[in-house]
Amino acid sequence: MSDDPALTATASPATPRDAGTDPTVAADAGLDATVAAPSASTSDPGTDATVAAAPSAGPDGTLAARLAPVVLGEVSLIAHAGSTADSGAITRTVGDELRGASIERFDEVARTRFEVLGELARGGLGRVLRARDPRTGRVVALKEVLRPTPDLLARFAREAMVTANLQHPAIVPVYEVGRWPTGEPFYAMKLVRGRALDALIAEADTTEARIALVPHAIAIAEALAYAHSERVIHRDLKPANVLIGPYGETVVIDWGLARNLGERELASAAPAPSAIDEPGATVVGAVLGTPAYMPPEQAAGEPLDERADVYAIGAILYHVLAGVRPYAEQRTIEQLLRAVEDGPPRALAELAPTVPAELVTIVDKAMARAPAERYPTAEGLADDLRWFQTGQLVGAHRYSTWQRLRRWVGRHRGAVATAAVALVALAGFAGLSVSRIARERDVAERERAAAHAAQAVAEQQVGETLEELGRQALLAGEPERALPYLAAAGGRAPSRPTLALLLGQALAPFAGLRAVLPRSEVAVGSADLAADGRRAITATAGLAIAYDVATGVEAWRAPGVHQVAVSPDGTLALCVGPERAVTVRRAEDGVVVRQWTLADPARAALIAWSRDGQQVAIGTYGGVIATGRLDEATLTERRLHTGRVWTVAFAPSGDRLATVGEDGRLTVLDPRGPADGPIALVGEASIGAGWAGDRALISVDRDGAMRRWAPDDGGRWGERRALPHGPDPYGVLVDPAGAWAVTYGHGPRARLWDLRTDTLRAELVGHELAVAAAAAVGRYLVTCDERGGLRVWDPTTGAHLQSLPVEEPAPGLAVRGELLLTYGAGRPRVWQLRPEQPLRQRALHEARVRALAFDPARPIVWSASNDGAARGLALTSDEVVTLGQADYREPVVASMAEAGSVQSSPRGLRSITLTDDDRLITTREDGAVTFWDRARGQPLATWTHAGRARRVVLSRDRRRAYVIAGATLYLRDAATGAVLAEAPLGATGWDVALLAQDTVVATLDDERQTSLWDAATLAPRPGVRAFPDRLRELLVIDDRLVVASDQEVFAIDVDGKIHGRANHPAAIAAAWSGSDQLAVASSVGDLAVRRAADVALVRRWRIDDGVVALAYRPDGAVLASAGGRRVRLWDPDTGRELAASPEVPALVTQLAWSADGAMLAFGGGSGVVYVWNLAAPMGDLAAQARCFSPWRLDGSGLSAAPLDLAACAKALAP
Repeated sequence: MSDDPALTATASPATPRDAGTDPTVAADAGLDATVAAPSASTSDPGTDATVAAAPSAGPDGTLAARLAPVVLGEVSLIAHAGSTADSGAITRTVGDELRGASIERFDEVARTRFEVLGELARGGLGRVLRARDPRTGRVVALKEVLRPTPDLLARFAREAMVTANLQHPAIVPVYEVGRWPTGEPFYAMKLVRGRALDALIAEADTTEARIALVPHAIAIAEALAYAHSERVIHRDLKPANVLIGPYGETVVIDWGLARNLGERELASAAPAPSAIDEPGATVVGAVLGTPAYMPPEQAAGEPLDERADVYAIGAILYHVLAGVRPYAEQRTIEQLLRAVEDGPPRALAELAPTVPAELVTIVDKAMARAPAERYPTAEGLADDLRWFQTGQLVGAHRYSTWQRLRRWVGRHRGAVATAAVALVALAGFAGLSVSRIARERDVAERERAAAHAAQAVAEQQVGETLEELGRQALLAGEPERALPYLAAAGGRAPSRPTLALLLGQALAPFAGLRAVLPRSEVAVGSADLAADGRRAITATAGLAIAYDVATGVEAWRAPGVHQVAVSPDGTLALCVGPERAVTVRRAEDGVVVRQWTLADPARAALIAWSRDGQQVAIGTYGGVIATGRLDEATLTERRLHTGRVWTVAFAPSGDRLATVGEDGRLTVLDPRGPADGPIALVGEASIGAGWAGDRALISVDRDGAMRRWAPDDGGRWGERRALPHGPDPYGVLVDPAGAWAVTYGHGPRARLWDLRTDTLRAELVGHELAVAAAAAVGRYLVTCDERGGLRVWDPTTGAHLQSLPVEEPAPGLAVRGELLLTYGAGRPRVWQLRPEQPLRQRALHEARVRALAFDPARPIVWSASNDGAARGLALTSDEVVTLGQADYREPVVASMAEAGSVQSSPRGLRSITLTDDDRLITTREDGAVTFWDRARGQPLATWTHAGRARRVVLSRDRRRAYVIAGATLYLRDAATGAVLAEAPLGATGWDVALLAQDTVVATLDDERQTSLWDAATLAPRPGVRAFPDRLRELLVIDDRLVVASDQEVFAIDVDGKIHGRANHPAAIAAAWSGSDQLAVASSVGDLAVRRAADVALVRRWRIDDGVVALAYRPDGAVLASAGGRRVRLWDPDTGRELAASPEVPALVTQLAWSADGAMLAFGGGSGVVYVWNLAAPMGDLAAQARCFSPWRLDGSGLSAAPLDLAACAKALAP
């Protein structure tokens, strides 16, 4: 319920979602494209092709003659699903849904629904397309059938239904399923680049590299454990059906052979071929699955249960650890199937003797010949793998006494040390010789040291594993799942320097969380805030409960309530129950102060207060509008609609009430008038409306139009303006002040309108599913989608400010001033929106930002712009200091292509330099170099030069200044500005640097040349270097230069001698870590970490955004890259991504870290400066994890956990 002046209660109109037929369900995609197989093949049996087979034998009676060739080739697609829905709301398993899997359930969809961008893969029976959804701009993968047969259509429908109902992070979401007008089925799924597990296995050439892939096997087992809980088995698990994303996500795909365990298997109708020779293929028909990974009972065509998938996971793990698939020596399907039936594959311990014995035991148990000897579930297999990863005892393994003793010593090294001392003493009393005591002591010391070292290594490995699992969850958009992992890693020592950053990012979404209330057994259907946010009132299953927000303690409860709304002043609660009873209660203690009874037997659908808190309005499911005043004994009821009432909204003055019903009628009435008073019929196709002042009504209609209505002088309402929202509108939110409105529909975007100019202000994109609700919270706008995703926006610009984590899908929203209450199936939460916490932004300039720097003496970030001004933004307030005159404006630059067309202002600033004596130096396009007193904001001196002044560098003693301007290098007295020396460069100067204890000056110019100069006289030094390509970057590393050109990177000493040289095409940016690392990036996204001494390559990875700027955190532990319209943070030691900023409207070209590494400033293609808060988290991390996350980490992984009110008291304490 909102406390806005134009108070509106709005419910969404009837849509397919109400009926439980949401087309945008999460699903795995079965991402293989269909291709035709040859009639015979000699390829390796490990080929991950999929073969359909008929159940009957061929003419020659051989197994190969029974197999029909329908091969599905791999494509590079991967995704992750959102969090699963609350288990208490599930009444049917996915297995139940499979019984009805049929393309007849798919609705017809026009071909124009998607814009096809290209083909990813094609075969004889089907294809996968890359396409764009025109409504959202989202790029998706479309899978469709080209040659439909009954058997293939049944498999396609089964695959779509399974993946659409198995909601798990390791299963890709499906956005839409349907049939084209010509009858062929399709489904649209998330498209993200990734690689198949078999490709990673092929690249892993050491035992260490293969063991590093074990976490993917854990993820496979967890995904299958979930599927098994839904009574579904996969039956075709293999490395090619497991995709690994760029952030380490693991996704199980191709559920086309999945089966409901409660359903009898149906025979395939595929035609029988003559022969096939693909032993690694998936066989469908009499035998189903991939022979290399199927258990003996599957090869024999016997009934299967969950343990068949357990075997397949074991076979995948065998392949991972051995580097070859099981039965690798078999070359045909017929040979392979017979081998599977005859006996086990070659022992893993024999193939890979260096693999730890625990892993060998796990594989052996999972691949046991008899199903009864395997893990009974995939969950048990996952448990043992996790225990191995965390250094605990593996349940399936039998340890010797000595092995158990060593592990016990590792866990109890203190007690072992004490016991060792005691044993030595006893030995002495027993008469042992001094030399023997010494020998025993030395042995004990060595054993203790070895145990201590082993324990330290184990602790470090466990910590790194936990951090990696948390990082993957965080990048997958699941901070609540990441928190338990990262908090557990933070409790171990030593931790990696990247852990604090990850913890900060996981906690950032909760920065504004003020309270977490107890979870109800059933979903909260209605809630509101009262008493200035000190009280929260929820209505659940006919019971209203009021909580003290600060403590979570129940204050009062009232039965017979399913709707609640609090008055604008926060003192009264309007409560409506299923028995037509309407009560007004004091919010503080629940005492009834007014009671009415509705005459209409239909249940109330929604309720609202007038702005002055003296009137109430109720809309029912029967189309009745009831109004009343607190000082009246009865309600006035009017039947205005057919069907449910969607909207009741008081005008700010309270003398008009707007209503919208399921029948589309938009009416305006006097709520204080009689029941038979005049009713104005304003519109006849509306689905929602809100007031923009007393005489302006904004509605959204079924035809997709947003309409402005107003009365004429005679009181007759008429349409004044219509604006196109687009197809499938769903609702409208109108700013109480009438400045803007938001319309939203069945797609994952909303539209922000400027009501003063009747123009579209911004498209609000980024939601995964359809936007279902919106709310104005103080100066912010909040939108919510059907999955529960909450996004916070600046309604004045449409900029995305923050995303809030929510447990449940489609939560309800209630507002009280600056506070937001979210509620639904999960825990109600109270938020004080603080979007400036993770990412603060401020429009400081009228043109692009050319340089950024943090003030070393005070909390200010400085920026220089092409508009001619330098500005300092105070980080502890909104104060801004301006140096210079801004006299130039330019459009926003959103891409590198646009950047080339934007001209520089003659007075635009090029760079800023901050000194430790409170001066700031700016260089300008017209050659001016100005010294400023940055504390007072006053200019001290200005030097002029011919040509563009690109950069100025001061000597360490601050007595000399080196300026590169035009084609000249200047040496000036920093105190007086006097020119002490000049040196012609021969071409326009590009950069200047000091090295060798300020004795040498280095320059770059536009003629691809580096020059060295004597710092005292600017006399040229030997070692001038001309390069074949344009020079891009100049870095000083100790007493050497690193120069990056368009094609190469060079390390040069003060004599011009090259000490290292490496190819790096399209190099555009470089950065030094301050120690032994050098990062070099190309404009096409190639990022390499090199040795600083000789530029030798250490590691390399790709960034899809491209790169235009790099910056190491001062400690060298984190690398920031700017490319496109976002910033990404990397672990330079591993190449793993740590975090990404929200996407911003303009190109990012400038980066600057604060001295402590707690903040990163960025900007570029616009005048907006962003400050990203990356400070290490404070407080009790364990308490925060238990309060913010509904997950707990135990010996079996993550499990759901109840609310910990005590932890919240610690975590949310002021």
